[in-house]
Amino acid sequence: MSKLRMFCILVSVLVMLFTNLLCSDTILNDGFVGALKVDESFALLFRTESQTFSLTGECSKKPLNNGEIKPGDAEWKLSSFLSDKSGITLTQTDNLGSNWSTTNTRSVKALATSVAAFDDYKLTFTMQVRFPKLKKSDNTPIIINGQQQYFGPYTCSTTVDLKVINIIIKRRVAGQGDFIKISDTQNVSSVIVGQKIELKVEVEPSVTEFTNIWTISGGKPIKDYQPTTQKAEVINLTNTDYGQKTITYYHTAGGSTSVKAKVTIKGKNKEKTVGYGILRPINIEEKVEWDPPNGPINLIIEEGIVEMICQVDINGACKSPVGGQGAIGFIQKVHHKSTYKIVNGTTGNYPNYDVWRLDAGENSFLYDDPVIIQSNVTKTVSTHDSPGAPVSTTHQEIHLIYEFKTYFMYKPTSGIWVTLASVDWNFECKYEKGKGITAKEWNPKNPVGTDSTELPTW
Repeated sequence: MSKLRMFCILVSVLVMLFTNLLCSDTILNDGFVGALKVDESFALLFRTESQTFSLTGECSKKPLNNGEIKPGDAEWKLSSFLSDKSGITLTQTDNLGSNWSTTNTRSVKALATSVAAFDDYKLTFTMQVRFPKLKKSDNTPIIINGQQQYFGPYTCSTTVDLKVINIIIKRRVAGQGDFIKISDTQNVSSVIVGQKIELKVEVEPSVTEFTNIWTISGGKPIKDYQPTTQKAEVINLTNTDYGQKTITYYHTAGGSTSVKAKVTIKGKNKEKTVGYGILRPINIEEKVEWDPPNGPINLIIEEGIVEMICQVDINGACKSPVGGQGAIGFIQKVHHKSTYKIVNGTTGNYPNYDVWRLDAGENSFLYDDPVIIQSNVTKTVSTHDSPGAPVSTTHQEIHLIYEFKTYFMYKPTSGIWVTLASVDWNFECKYEKGKGITAKEWNPKNPVGTDSTELPTW
């Protein structure tokens, strides 16, 4: 055999060996299956608000090599994060940058910039993954020309729908004018206690399919209070009222309030909170003065009729808030357990025995005529009461037991009556034929009203 032929045979053997060795370390079947998942597939943002999205790369099937080469732990990197239109700034926040890492999670913050239009956006996130190639014989990395070899990189992408919105709360006071947008700050014009308040919530851009839940904290809001001579009840706000896009109510207490609208769009919630002050009359005074102080219970003759009565003067005063013109007056309720006995031995109870009822005339639920009060002024309202019972020659005995609750009330123009103060007072006296008044007591000796927001009902 010639030397040339032997050389060719040797070269052929070496090439075959080298080829077999090389083929044992190359991929024969690429079977990768993976996905990129995000914590939220739909998100709501306010303009100038940000939200961070958590991304997780997953492998449901790794690359195969017909059993010849085993992939090691996956390495991941975030390759891109894009918005389909301007107005959204995306920033990676996990400090891993575009470096490969065995950590399969990344985080990206989306910021709706101040110039962003209220609109729908699509955010696309892309991660890449690769797998080190290892020798089957000893699981050491395969190195070619000084470079570690990998399966991949493979690409995994996901898209998030994002809606940039603005929740607007509008208010109308006392039913006058148009609804006015309330500022995001607490520096919102105050309202007057008892005024009609209307709120509505809107979403920019216009979204018809959204729900809302109102929360009103402070100011003791109610739905309505419209007393008559026959009935007075407080109508409270219900869950149905709080679940509307528009709500109407009245404050019965002063101070401040916080109003929150919780909007739900496609199962996602966003809240908007605003606040405002509630002005109420100040320097409130109410008192009942026994007339005379040392003996208000007496027998008197009025229009030829003898009566056993208790006489009192009732006074109230307050200073109205700026813009708080309206009226002040009294509402009084009475309760008694009064009895009588006539000379033939018959006994009985006076009408409305043991029943709390309105103490007023036939044409008004107020105890007396109201007094007009202008804006930012001090005004006084006064009235007189003389409860009792007629005494006739047929009465053997009369026993009067009375208790009263007098409410000092205020009503702004185009509003409802609200309570400023209330005072409780009572008296008891007994008449016996031939002896006159044999027992009498009145309490308290100096009845002074206390601040109150309780609305009288009957």
